[in-house]
Amino acid sequence: MVLAETTWTLAGRRYRATRADLIDLVNHLLQDSNVCFEDDEVVWSALQAFRRTEADFADALILCKARKTSADGDELSAFYTFGDAALQLPDTKEP
Repeated sequence: MVLAETTWTLAGRRYRATRADLIDLVNHLLQDSNVCFEDDEVVWSALQAFRRTEADFADALILCKARKTSADGDELSAFYTFGDAALQLPDTKEP
């Protein structure tokens, strides 16, 4: 959640980070031995989804986390979102 909030804040009106800036940031964080994520694989998958779509990084991260949870035994039939850009992510639907 901290990473989702960080990217959302940096992309906002105050800092105006571009998609390329956010991609570079997450890449650097993944490579930094001083940074520890709950699941590097989920963050990496979210970064790839973020690169391929116009979805926000937070939406991609939430979806990838849900997919990982599903792979661990819980069933994920769909990821519902009101965001038009997030609907570009696989397995997303409008409510």
